[in-house]
Order: sequence, then C-alpha cells, then structure tokens
Amino acid sequence: MVSIAAAPRTSARSGTLMALGSMSCVQLGLALSVSLFGEVGPLGVVWLRLTGASVILLAVVSDSGAYFVGRYAGKTPLAPSVSPNKTVEGAEGGLIATIVAGAILYKMMGLTWSFSSVLLFAATVSILAQLGDLAGSALKRAAGVKDSGWIFPGHGGLLDRTCSLVFALVFAYYWNR
Repeated sequence: MVSIAAAPRTSARSGTLMALGSMSCVQLGLALSVSLFGEVGPLGVVWLRLTGASVILLAVVSDSGAYFVGRYAGKTPLAPSVSPNKTVEGAEGGLIATIVAGAILYKMMGLTWSFSSVLLFAATVSILAQLGDLAGSALKRAAGVKDSGWIFPGHGGLLDRTCSLVFALVFAYYWNR
C-alpha cells in the first residue's frame, strides 16, 4: 500500500493529509465504480465505460480550459475565499472548451444521443467538474493545507486530480439511467 501523505510538520497536519489523501482515493474509487461498472443504457456496461471515459476527458478539458483562459484573461475572482486564483473568465473558458470537446467527441464517436443532448451533457459535466474542484479546494482550505499529497507534484495532489470527477461521474451515471 502506498502512503500519499507528504512528510508533515506536526502530527495534526499528518492526520489531515492522510485523511484528505484517503478521502480522495475513496472518492475516486466510488465514482469510478459507479460510472464504469454500472449496468445502464441499451448497450450495457461497454456503453457506460465509454461514457465514463468521456466524462474523465471532458473534466480534464474543463480544468485545462479554465486554467489557461483564467491565467491569460482572468480578472474577476470566482470564489476568492475558497480558491483565490480561480476566475469567472476561467470558468467560462472551461465551459466553452468542454462544449467544443463534447462536439468533437460527438463527431468522433458517433454517439446515438442528439447533438443538443451531447452539448448539454458536456456543459453540465464542465459545471459539475468546476464545482467539484471548488469543493476540494474548500476541504483543503478548511484543513489548512495547500497540497493533498505528493503523487502529482505541482498539481495539488491526488485530491485535486480527482475532485472534479466526483460530481461529474455521479451525474453521468444518473444521466444514463
């Protein structure tokens, strides 16, 4: 078993980091199991695995679009008390990038959904991914830590890489029911 907590300064901080790291692993495991192994839709598990992979890709596009647009054009803070570097312009950029990615996926994968359903799905995934990211930031801020581990150096830890998936994967599960 791999420990994801960094070397702490105090025992309280060690417990916080371990709790955050463990929570992120549990979140990822639950979200992926719901998304990847549920029996949903006319094509069953294979179709849902494709949907789960699409959600992961769309969440990554949302995070990346928000980061790059926010970094270069961001002026208005989105939630300064939770995550001071996130901007409204970045959130809009993430939303637009995700909708474009959804349109590209629609063309590439030949989905049976209507084009408008794909765009709505992509937009909802983007919004929920950003809310999940803010929820993860709020948890870290409440715990008084900047990074939740060392597995992804420079990216805030495992929690930061998975928190945007939690709400989005659960949404995808219920969208497909």
